[in-house]
Amino acid sequence: MQNIIILSTIAIISFILGVIKYGSISFNYKSPSSNPEKNPSNLSSKNSSWQIKFVEIWNDFANFFIAGVIGFYFYAVRLPLWLRGEVLSATDLILAIMLVLGVFGHLCVMSYNITEGVESILKKFLGKQNNE
Repeated sequence: MQNIIILSTIAIISFILGVIKYGSISFNYKSPSSNPEKNPSNLSSKNSSWQIKFVEIWNDFANFFIAGVIGFYFYAVRLPLWLRGEVLSATDLILAIMLVLGVFGHLCVMSYNITEGVESILKKFLGKQNNE
């Protein structure tokens, strides 16, 4: 029961942080419906559809939620083991990097970049196979 309360708290805090992050940088998002002649910079969040807003808030929420769960894991599971003298493992390092990326809001950006990179590699590889 205590873990459900902690995870619910992490989820609520993550949602609040996701909305705050979206509100603070939403003016940088390009709106596909904006007219470049009327708005040369093409930067507008007021004209964005609710789907775009939902996806951006969802990405920020997932970013902070994953960071919160990793932080809770370090605090509840790994910290007592480290205090007893267990050594750090490679997975601890990977999770620590994910925690830092998540806390500073870059985890969703990194996952997007990795996905785009894998997609372009697959397109090149599968494109060459289909042409042969």
